[in-house]
Amino acid sequence: MAAFPAACAFLLSAEEHSFPQFTLFLTGTLLSAFGAAALNQWSEHPQDATMSRTRDRPIPAKLISPGCALMLGLILSGAGAGLLFAFFPLLAGILALTTILLYWLVYTPLKRHTPWCTEVGAVAGALPALLGSAAGAGSITPMGWSLFAIVFLWQMPHFHPIAWRYRTDYRQGGFRMLTVVDETGRKAANWSFIYALLLVASTAAPVFLGAGALYWVPATGVAAVFLQRAAAFRDFRRRDAAACSLFRFSLIYLAVLLSALLIDHWT
Repeated sequence: MAAFPAACAFLLSAEEHSFPQFTLFLTGTLLSAFGAAALNQWSEHPQDATMSRTRDRPIPAKLISPGCALMLGLILSGAGAGLLFAFFPLLAGILALTTILLYWLVYTPLKRHTPWCTEVGAVAGALPALLGSAAGAGSITPMGWSLFAIVFLWQMPHFHPIAWRYRTDYRQGGFRMLTVVDETGRKAANWSFIYALLLVASTAAPVFLGAGALYWVPATGVAAVFLQRAAAFRDFRRRDAAACSLFRFSLIYLAVLLSALLIDHWT
């Protein structure tokens, strides 16, 4: 989910690019994402051991020691950011390192203190779009900013349904998710719908930047379904089923949106 928006931003921003160059960029991005995920799991392994959805992760399952996991995370992060620093504009390396540090050292500890951690995590999750733009064009292009906004806004209606489904786990692990602070789920559902509306509005930006019918036709179609499922999440009588439906469709939504943008760009 980090690499796909980054790859799209790279391909949409680069005037010229070779397959080896793209492969090198994707490798650096993936290594950075793997490293950040490993460091996150190292930081949270005591909490992961208390939650049913995470107790089978490598550290709590004792498949790897915490020390080895920390070393692995640092090596992967360093290798990924190092590749981007070495072979792409300086801004790309800075953005990769910023993403790793923001995810690991800011978002991860904030989860135990404030529901606003979700927005901070969404910034970290959307930064790869800027990274792709910087690597492809040498600077952050308007399309790069557009993809950043789309991915940032998308993460709220994508994550809140997960947090609702696993609210008992999050409470047991000591995480201050919105679904833990408000046990009714009303705030999480309302925020999801508001962010979904903002997301759909933000998907108009690529049209003003030159995207044609091959983008906006499918974008409009999936937007209608996405909004319907976000609205259904607000109904407390069927919130559990609606949360699963919204989460699953959020994956389809982003995949269709970004794929349509690339297809439109190449035709």
